[in-house]
Amino acid sequence: VRARGYGEAVYLLGPQEDGGQIQRDMESGRIHGLLSVDQLQGPIPTVPTVYGNMDTGRYRVTIDYANMVDQSVRFLAAQGCRRIALFTYKYFAEARARTLVAYKEALASHKLPFRRTWVAEVEPFYPDGDPEETSREALLKMWQGKTVPDAIVFTDDWHALGALRALVQMNVEIPAKLRVTTHVNKGYALPFPCPVTAL
Repeated sequence: VRARGYGEAVYLLGPQEDGGQIQRDMESGRIHGLLSVDQLQGPIPTVPTVYGNMDTGRYRVTIDYANMVDQSVRFLAAQGCRRIALFTYKYFAEARARTLVAYKEALASHKLPFRRTWVAEVEPFYPDGDPEETSREALLKMWQGKTVPDAIVFTDDWHALGALRALVQMNVEIPAKLRVTTHVNKGYALPFPCPVTAL
């Protein structure tokens, strides 16, 4: 952390603590990321967060999906998209709920329709899911509807990979007929089956 120009701070959150200080520090921009050895109680992180399990050695990473979805809908609406779908996680209830609220609010702010059939809740990569396969299946189901989206927001790049492969196989032209946004982790790029632009 120090080698990359950041400082570090330790928060000891006891059972009686409401997380008020850490919440205020996130809102003020003092915190750029969190490493937690236990699931945070109270505040929903609005910065990239790594949850580590000291017993199993496993970890998972979350990002500010709500902000990502809001920015994605704004970007796609500016491109003329009017039927924007969402692929999000089936689990991680708090993050999913916050993401769905942000999605609905972003659509409403642009006077765009919300359709439950345009929301796919798919398996996460952690711990045992196959995001590529579940997103492919969800995409095929979505495309059976009377009206298909003209844009999709993927909250996970592996979900985007599986769905994009299905779309290419169905000869859906990207971005001419369908626009797509997703997050991308720095340091690697998935083998998307169509040209992509990183912003």
